[in-house]
Amino acid sequence: MNSDIINKKELSNYLGVSIGKIDSLMKSGLPYFKIGRIVRFKKEVVDDYLNDQLIC
Repeated sequence: MNSDIINKKELSNYLGVSIGKIDSLMKSGLPYFKIGRIVRFKKEVVDDYLNDQLIC
C-alpha cells in the first residue's frame, strides 16, 4: 500500500491527536475517502487542508 494513504489510527499518530479528534475534524470537513466501511486519508491532502484552516 502507498505510504501516503493512511488509515484513521495512522493519521491520529501522524498528527498527534486522538481518534475522537480525527472524527471531529472529519465532521468539520477534513477530506477523506471511503470504500465500503474503510476510511482512508491522503497525507498531502490532509496537510493542505490543515494549512488552509490555519491561514483562515
